[in-house]
Amino acid sequence: MTQQRAKRLSNFRSDDSHMSSAKASKFRSFKNESSLTSYFRITKQLLAYYYRVVYREDGHFTREGESHVVPQDIIETTPLQQQAMEDVIGALRRREKAPKGRGAPSCDKKEGIATRDYDKCDAELKHTIRKFYISLICQTVGSRPFRSAILSFCAMLSRTKALTRRVDNEQHKRCTWREPGNFNSNLSALAWTAQLILFDFVCFQKQDDEDGMPGLLDQMCKKYFQQMAETRFRHVLQWRLYLFAASSTNLTKHQARWSLDGGTIDYMGTKLHMEQVTQLVESEFRQAHCWKIRGSPFPSGFRLTV
Repeated sequence: MTQQRAKRLSNFRSDDSHMSSAKASKFRSFKNESSLTSYFRITKQLLAYYYRVVYREDGHFTREGESHVVPQDIIETTPLQQQAMEDVIGALRRREKAPKGRGAPSCDKKEGIATRDYDKCDAELKHTIRKFYISLICQTVGSRPFRSAILSFCAMLSRTKALTRRVDNEQHKRCTWREPGNFNSNLSALAWTAQLILFDFVCFQKQDDEDGMPGLLDQMCKKYFQQMAETRFRHVLQWRLYLFAASSTNLTKHQARWSLDGGTIDYMGTKLHMEQVTQLVESEFRQAHCWKIRGSPFPSGFRLTV
């Protein structure tokens, strides 16, 4: 990973004019151990999400009725992705069947053959997983972003379990939206690992032609990793910009929820009907007016609340 290659990986705007600048953004290849653990965990969760939600015929989500739409109905896979997942499953099964040696050098001929066979199957598995991730990254989505397994997975990451087991009578929800900063961290993890996988793919393709790496890296990044491209990570990159703006104006962690009929609002377990809002506002103003007539100072921290 040279400085020039790091800049090419982070050239999200497809503008080469600033590439030579010392201030040009670069792919940060160094991450501390805890960040790497978190980043790779999220990336492995993406693989598990695809397997459970898309690959398996029975799916992961339970339908509440025949008309109930689940993510499996929205996600559209390409032939390359389907074949890549089949290759991953096949390679995994072959590695499981291969006898695993002790790892340490051994004079036993059978032990050495077993170790080589297992290492060969392990290398094959890593290669198929690389192809699978590349097939997910290198796909256009047009005007229907959530037909992408990656963006569907991102939508799931935007939700989190509530701290309390509070349930809305109408919606029966036990989760809430993640804070913008926390969701942005998840998107950053996916973007960083996607850049790393893209770079690893280019290194693998050009392992015998290092001089060809910059050209292929530019080609891949400009086609699939630009803010103006109709690809999965174009949406991820733009969502991150929106989340940066949202997190800077985020005032409260507690969220009010509307009922499905739009007539009731639930705030921290307190339900309020729309006709009660007017009554509450009138009551608050009436009380404030009385204090003003009496010449009494408003209580410390007084404010109109709903």
